[in-house]
Amino acid sequence: MSAENQRHNAPESKPEIVLPNLQEILVARDYGFCGGVPPAINLAENLLDDNIPLITDNDIVHNNAVMGELRGKGFQNVGDSWMEDDFDGRGKRFLVSAHGTSDERKKMLEDKGFEVWDATCRLVNRVHDEIKTAEKNGFHVIYRGVANHPETRGSMGAAEDPLSVTLIQSPEDVEKLDTEEGPMLPVDKPLIMYSQTTLMPSDVEDCEIAMQEKYGDRLTLPKRRDICPATINRQEAVEELSQEVDAFIVIGSPHSHNSNELARVARKAGIPAYMVDYPEDLQEEWFKEVKKLGLTAGASVLDRFIDPPLEWFLERNPNVQIRNMGERRDKEFKLLSETQKRWDALKGL
Repeated sequence: MSAENQRHNAPESKPEIVLPNLQEILVARDYGFCGGVPPAINLAENLLDDNIPLITDNDIVHNNAVMGELRGKGFQNVGDSWMEDDFDGRGKRFLVSAHGTSDERKKMLEDKGFEVWDATCRLVNRVHDEIKTAEKNGFHVIYRGVANHPETRGSMGAAEDPLSVTLIQSPEDVEKLDTEEGPMLPVDKPLIMYSQTTLMPSDVEDCEIAMQEKYGDRLTLPKRRDICPATINRQEAVEELSQEVDAFIVIGSPHSHNSNELARVARKAGIPAYMVDYPEDLQEEWFKEVKKLGLTAGASVLDRFIDPPLEWFLERNPNVQIRNMGERRDKEFKLLSETQKRWDALKGL
């Protein structure tokens, strides 16, 4: 999609204008895939090229369109069924998703006979390393994450002792710590707090404040915030654009946490926000009164899935202007060093 301002003139057939009020679609200055997504997808596609069965227990990225393409090439998400006694991993490859997993789970996979490949995002892996270091240094880790999210499970599983990490999801959870309503923290250990990379910064800050008020100097907050810069950039872009538009479209899947957070940012600003994967998900009645529409995309959405929804609007009003509000600043990450070395060795590079 061109970053320049565009005006699309109606073709000679002059189709019916279904959305006559719609004047502009403003594309957020930061949108779409983050730096950790392309290497994970590329690794999956390259592994599939070898015609060796490739499976996972979690979508490599939380995007239905991307996973649909990979499934069409033979990629399988088997959930936890690989843990069953009669599941034989020999002769199969297992790809750990960009959200990461625990060392214990990797060992279980290897014991099953799988050839395990790791597509964990570098930023997520950094949090794993920080949790491991904190545990070795005698800290008890407080982890702000979303319960049962694969990144949360993987990060909390980074600790050697599961009892070394406590999950919180809100300031209310902080209030329950060390009471009859919540978990008891070890009294002889200092506390340190880390977080899931796709959260809204204000949500993490609320928990940090609650923890500081309750535990004071016993709590250490790392200087380097764990939230992915791409997450922050996309949320800030939606917040800024919400001042100019009447509604928002977020291209992203319902199970994508970062996509849901983008919609939530718009709604907090009082703007209706709709999440879609495909043009077929769009409904004309959403936009009957909309003059200016904001558009963004979640961090696992590739560029080729952004143009079709835009074309849907142009088919209903060819006079709509599409205006990009800026350029993305994200650079593509590299694979984890160990994964890249294995791949290079496999291909003789």
